[in-house]
Amino acid sequence: MTTKKWSDMRPGFTEEQEAEITRSREALRSEEIIYSLSELRKACGVTQTELAEELELTQPRISTLEKNNDPKLSTLKAIAKALSNQTTQDNVSLRIQIGEKEFLLT
Repeated sequence: MTTKKWSDMRPGFTEEQEAEITRSREALRSEEIIYSLSELRKACGVTQTELAEELELTQPRISTLEKNNDPKLSTLKAIAKALSNQTTQDNVSLRIQIGEKEFLLT
């Protein structure tokens, strides 16, 4: 079986298409994709205990929140506020992308 290079297999893109592909790749690399609350907390360098203190909760409650697959929007905003050290919740918003549309929840 012979192998082929990707460059030989893919269709010929115009310079404009190649530039768009490059821009898209760079945008994807610059975004940090977080799949769970625990990954978000860890990415911010915060322990469960530290987050619990900030939210005036217990560490076991933070653990439960991280395991919950359906947190309330108010809970997400409170966690985002605590992780970003904002003084008011009004400064926290959540971005949701569905297909090509992007929504900002404040």
